[in-house]
Parts: sequence; C-alpha cells; structure tokens
Amino acid sequence: MKVREKRIITLLSRYGALSKKELAERESISWATAVKSVARLEKEGIIQSIGVNAQPGTTGKNPIVYDLAERHPLAIGIDVTAAQTRLVMTNLKHTIVAQQMRQTPKHPNAEQLVEFLAECSLIFAQQHLSEEERLQGIGIGLPVWLTSGAHTPFFSLAKTLESRLQTAVRIENNIRAYTMYVKWAGPAFSLQNFLLISLRNGVGTGIFYQGDLIRGTHEMAGELSHLPVAGRGKRCRCGQRGCLETVVNAHLLYREYLRKVKEVLRPAPPETEADLRKGLAELFTFAKQGQPEAAAIVQQAAAHLGQGLVVLLKVLDIPDLLLTADFGPDGDAIIPDLYQETGTRLLPGTQCLLHYYPLEQDGFARGAALLILKDYFTTL
Repeated sequence: MKVREKRIITLLSRYGALSKKELAERESISWATAVKSVARLEKEGIIQSIGVNAQPGTTGKNPIVYDLAERHPLAIGIDVTAAQTRLVMTNLKHTIVAQQMRQTPKHPNAEQLVEFLAECSLIFAQQHLSEEERLQGIGIGLPVWLTSGAHTPFFSLAKTLESRLQTAVRIENNIRAYTMYVKWAGPAFSLQNFLLISLRNGVGTGIFYQGDLIRGTHEMAGELSHLPVAGRGKRCRCGQRGCLETVVNAHLLYREYLRKVKEVLRPAPPETEADLRKGLAELFTFAKQGQPEAAAIVQQAAAHLGQGLVVLLKVLDIPDLLLTADFGPDGDAIIPDLYQETGTRLLPGTQCLLHYYPLEQDGFARGAALLILKDYFTTL
C-alpha cells in the first residue's frame, strides 16, 4: 500500500469522515490525486462513502464524505493476564465490534498456552465473522513470565499459532501492546518518539521510536521493573533483590493507603480489581488535596520510580514520558514529585515532559489488535 493511501487512512481514523476536498487540503495534494487515492481505497473496501455533507447557503453540489469501513479489515486483539484473557475484534476506526472474556489457565507451559490461544481465537472468530469476511490477523499481548516461571517465547509461539490458525499472528508483551494503543488511538498520536510507563503489579515500559517499538535482542528492552533500586531488599519474582517493582507497585500503594491513611492495622488485599482502583483513586485524591499521609506515600513512590525514569531518560534521550495507571482522575498528583526527582538527577541541559493518563483496561486488547492493523497507518 502506498504511503499516500496510508496517510488518508490515518486521517480518517484520527478525525472521522472527510470529503475528498478536505483530504486534499489536509494533505496538500491535488484534487486529482485525492480522487485516485480515494477510488483505490474504496475499491479495496477499506473506505466507503457515507452520504453528503449538507452545506446550507452554498452553491453547487454538497460534497460526498468518506469514512473507514466498519468490517474491513478486521483484527482480533488478545490481552492475556495471569487471571483473565480479554478478546476483542476491532477495525481501523478502533471500534470494538465484538469482545469476550475467558479465564486464563494457571501456570501453563508453552504447549498449553498455544492450545488455549488457538481455541480462544478459533471460537471467537467463528462466532463473530461471517463466511464472506476474512480476518487480517491476530495480535496478542502476553506477560513476559506467564509460562511456568520462564520467559515466554514470543517468536516461536507466534510461528506455531500462525501455522495452526492460518493467519498472521504477532505477539508482544502487554505493555508494548498498550503502547500501540496509546500511539494510534490515544494521547501519543502526535508524538514521534515517547516512553510509556505503566504502574500495575510491576512497572512496565513501552519504547516507541521512529515509528515502531523497540524490543531488544531478547524482547526484554525496557524491563524497568527489574532495575535494582533498593540494595538487598525484598526478593523479586525474577530472583533478584531490591527490584523497582518490589518497592513501587499498585498493591503496595493500596496497602500503604489502608495502613497510613485509613489506619487499618492489618490491611487485607483488595477483594476485586474495582476495590483496588477505588482505593488508589482515593489515595491520589487525598494526596492532591494535601493530606499529609497520602502525600508522603505518593512522594515515596515518586522517589523510587524517579530513579528508574532517570536511567531511561539518560540512556534513551527520549524526553516525552507518559505515565499510565489506575490512579483515578487525580493521578497527576505524582507528576510534581516526579519532576523534582528527575530534575535533580538528569544531566545539565536535558529535560523531560511528564504526563499522566488513567489506564484504560480495554486498551491492552485493542493495542494487541493494532499490532496487526498498524500496517495501515503512518505518521502524519
């Protein structure tokens, strides 16, 4: 597909229905070029005319407007966590046309994981695709340490699933899948390069640079969660001690909130994910309001997280940094503390731009689908 056609698809995906004239003006191309590009995309079934844009008070014909097709191309996105697996079917408009939740098998080996993913995908596709429709592919977001305590072999899993399912399969870790969602359907659309930090059970990192993800030779680029920051501290699930995720994670923040703000002597783990999100949102709201104990918890988290961010910023020199977490609408209360931590540690003359965005739970599966659909988009 030509870059010009990708740009038209990207414009329609970002801004919605447009006329040929509007496309020509936004792209600074001739009317004839716009007409040819739209005709090719319409012939392929990727875009369709949806009517006219009535313009009262003007002479001449009302312009025909075009939008992306609802059901071509379609991709499945799968987000796998230790407890649940979410499947979505989505399109170039980022619309979820079908979704489903499944329970993830506990501690699967590689063969069991393949069986589970193949079964989920086949049943889901059969339920939601007509006989005339063809799937563009399947994108999957997986935890790095899902398969029986070993590093999940993404490449070999993808090849095995491609053979089983007879369609394209691409696999990344969960945070890289979410990075694709943030880039093509979220707040990082206008950014050429950025770092995405997620704070959940651990600290995930997505690195987007010059149009694509940075993965590393062993698919382990950005494993900020396992950066040692606490000396001989608590043992981490990776086997090391004092990793960043042992001193700052969502469950630790929740426990500290109950203990120091709510004054619960023996805090119990949250019964549901909703309880966890509610508690974290309350913590950050109190911190933003200046409640001393809550503010101290957030400052301590920023002190630990800031150490890791400084390493990333010094090594990669990518100044736009997006933090996403279940901290609620006041989660940006941590941003001033992070600026204070990073400001004292960065090299002279360097700076960073920090932003907070609440976590969107379906963004992981939608981002997984974008591992396939990203081939239709390009930077504007």
